[in-house]
Amino acid sequence: MSLFKWLFDTNDAIAEKSTELLDLARRTPERVLKDNGFDTLGNAFETVNNTLDSIGNVNRSMTYKRFTRNRYTAQDLNYFHPGDHLLVYRSIYTHHDIYIGNAQVIEFDDYELKKSSLDDFADGDDICIENDACIYTSQEVVQRALHRYNTYIKSPKDKRESYNVFFNNCQNFATWCRNGSKDI
Repeated sequence: MSLFKWLFDTNDAIAEKSTELLDLARRTPERVLKDNGFDTLGNAFETVNNTLDSIGNVNRSMTYKRFTRNRYTAQDLNYFHPGDHLLVYRSIYTHHDIYIGNAQVIEFDDYELKKSSLDDFADGDDICIENDACIYTSQEVVQRALHRYNTYIKSPKDKRESYNVFFNNCQNFATWCRNGSKDI
């Protein structure tokens, strides 16, 4: 089976599961949601939304935008501002982070939330700025990213939020920093 056939078959399966979760969230009482691992209806919708974002991430990584966006190197510091949502294109996905200033980013990579240099984040690839809609000031975005990072590193390893390629990934982290719930 070719990689692209597998990828599209996987996307179809994920979309089907997302639809099932959405239907479940719409028609079941709170008790059933909790039995399926969701504290509230909002958490169920957030999980579905994160899954759809992840599918979109793969789809966007294969579009013409990949070749037409402005691209910068890690040395082009005058283009990056604290609170920026940055991304790099990898083979069949995009990797996202939040720029916090001083050539540093917070990223969800290698299954952990970490503070990295722009060079480490870029890993030899060009960096794009993905400043989509944002409901917070740039200072608030940085504070949210740092708060989540500090909470993560202070937690015991077995209690840390876990990375999930579909439900809790780097894109979900960057989007939450710029547009997530006000609860930190």
